[in-house]
Amino acid sequence: MIRTCIVIVGYNIKKWKNDYHMFFCLIYLFLISDMILRPARRLAEELGVSPSVSSFSLIWNSRFFLLLFFFGVMLFYSNAPFQDSMSTFVMIRCGKMRFMIAQVCYIIVVGMMIPIVFFLIQFGLFPSSGRNEWGKFWGTLAQTGVGIQAGCRIEFQYHILWDYGPEEALAITFLICVLLTIMTGLLLYYFSLFRMKTFGICLLSGFIILPEIVDWLDFTTFNWMSPYSWICLDTTMKSYNGSLPSLSYVFPILCFLNGCIILGIIVKTKTSKEALLQ
Repeated sequence: MIRTCIVIVGYNIKKWKNDYHMFFCLIYLFLISDMILRPARRLAEELGVSPSVSSFSLIWNSRFFLLLFFFGVMLFYSNAPFQDSMSTFVMIRCGKMRFMIAQVCYIIVVGMMIPIVFFLIQFGLFPSSGRNEWGKFWGTLAQTGVGIQAGCRIEFQYHILWDYGPEEALAITFLICVLLTIMTGLLLYYFSLFRMKTFGICLLSGFIILPEIVDWLDFTTFNWMSPYSWICLDTTMKSYNGSLPSLSYVFPILCFLNGCIILGIIVKTKTSKEALLQ
């Protein structure tokens, strides 16, 4: 089973060489990262200070970037259920269940790779000194309006710097990003099994846009029902404060949602008399 999964996951990754949409997705990820980070780079030059930690844990508080990033994640998974001319042969050889499990493993692997690639991109575009302290640049951005004046889209509240250490914030946002990316891929794969991928894309698009709507309308209650907003440390509290979701709520719910989607994929695979290919 494990060997079969490794072989199929490896085969899917090897297909990237001839799958130009993956290269387009990487270019898209680079372009949106540069668009958001370019004003921050100019601001750092004007202030004469460089960031001491990377922007990864803070960039998600820009709802506009969050929206663009997860639309990009949908592009990465847009070829679900990841078929080609060899897929039917592979599925017949290993069986439907093994083939499905391998595809889920592929989704999880890609879900871990995308945040890693983005971390490397944003670090390359806006490098930090690597010190374990927020430093002058991020402190100035949080406490003054200089970022808004410079057109910097990375805006956040100072309580983030007070509540979280840099390494802690990075670990939390990275794990949430991985869970959200995996959830996006699993949902697209799930709906593709029902030949309803268009509906799945529309549903995911609604949830991805929801953080921007919630922020615009200032309906904080809806943050509880907006999974993609949970990566924003502005509205996800370290401990429950009575009005906003906390980390003790976010991580179990995301794991539960991913587990439910995987269970749904297993049930569909076991009960379906059709092939898993569309």
